[in-house]
Amino acid sequence: MIDERCRIAVVGAGPLVGHAHCKILASLEEEGVELACICQRRPDDTKLAECFGVPFYSDAFEMASKEALDGVVIAAPTHVHLDLTRACVQGAKQRQLEGYSSQLKAILVEKPLCQDLQSAVELLAITEGAGVEVLVGHQRRHSAFVKAAKEAVTSKNFGPLRGVTMEFSLLKPESYFDKEDPAVEWRRRKGVGGPVLINS
Repeated sequence: MIDERCRIAVVGAGPLVGHAHCKILASLEEEGVELACICQRRPDDTKLAECFGVPFYSDAFEMASKEALDGVVIAAPTHVHLDLTRACVQGAKQRQLEGYSSQLKAILVEKPLCQDLQSAVELLAITEGAGVEVLVGHQRRHSAFVKAAKEAVTSKNFGPLRGVTMEFSLLKPESYFDKEDPAVEWRRRKGVGGPVLINS
């Protein structure tokens, strides 16, 4: 067991992406990682925080000003990424002004970074100004499909690799766009979080 914990918060712990981040962070306890807290926009959405036994917040600024955080995962709707990042950075600054020595080091923002270029540039200016690294959750390195493809092309029976043309596509489940669920309505709105065909 590692003594110094890496404390990470999840903002936007929805059923598809945010919940997965919470599960993975909670499973890394032996490696010194701690799911520090969960932040949801609705004050009554406490179920996941209770399930993991961590503090619950409904305000990202308050969360970052009260918790000693090394990192934050933002898995909320795309159109609020900028505001949530700003709130986390400002909250962490407020914590330092109050005399706490902890420093927010990184924020992982789920893809896409923002809904438009101007917002993305502003998000990066805020984080760079505060010395906070930004990571974009846009990779599939740990996907079973990607692992299987890597095993296939690195197998001694495959032979020398001369070139590759690939496409990786996933079909979201119907529940992802559930028209009856107001919590996921944003996923269908143009310019907010809808897929490319909706946004064009």
